[in-house]
Amino acid sequence: MTDKTKSLAELETDLGKSVKDLELADEREREAARNATAIRNRINDLHKLIDMKIAEMRTGAPCNTEWANMRTRRAV
Repeated sequence: MTDKTKSLAELETDLGKSVKDLELADEREREAARNATAIRNRINDLHKLIDMKIAEMRTGAPCNTEWANMRTRRAV
């Protein structure tokens, strides 16, 4: 709990700082969510590329090389 001896101005200052801290924390959380989404998308792409390579090895025929090339370039 807050110190009961603080003046109204001090409490308002503390409140303002806490609101700013919360806004910063919210932004960090949104950024972390965006990063996690990008990583999940990359993992999904890699899974698809691996599946395509396995299918290619089994059949000897290239599988959707345009999509694979686009995803491979993105990784670099």
